[in-house]
Amino acid sequence: MKDLYTQFREQAEHIKVAPAGGSWDRIEAKMQMQRSRRKLAIARLLSIAASLILVVTLSFIAIFYSQNQDWMTGKAYSMTIEELSTTHESGESMFDVEKIRKSYADLALTHN
Repeated sequence: MKDLYTQFREQAEHIKVAPAGGSWDRIEAKMQMQRSRRKLAIARLLSIAASLILVVTLSFIAIFYSQNQDWMTGKAYSMTIEELSTTHESGESMFDVEKIRKSYADLALTHN
């Protein structure tokens, strides 16, 4: 005579278990809910990342413009440029084109 365990095992090999009709529907619904939760989590993370990038970009722009412009008056700061004199002490213009042309012509004649 076979022991109880062996009989149980032999009988269990022949049993076919079929899930209930709504089981697959419930499993698919749970999987779909997990997918939608994952999509929401990814969308939330992407929106947070985009917001941070926007804040950082706007901060850099604000810092750049605040260094170059007075926001209260709306006037842009300008650099001070030294004005160079275009005249000699004698009052003659340093940019007398005819004199410069003559000087170059004289140089060319002396070197030939």
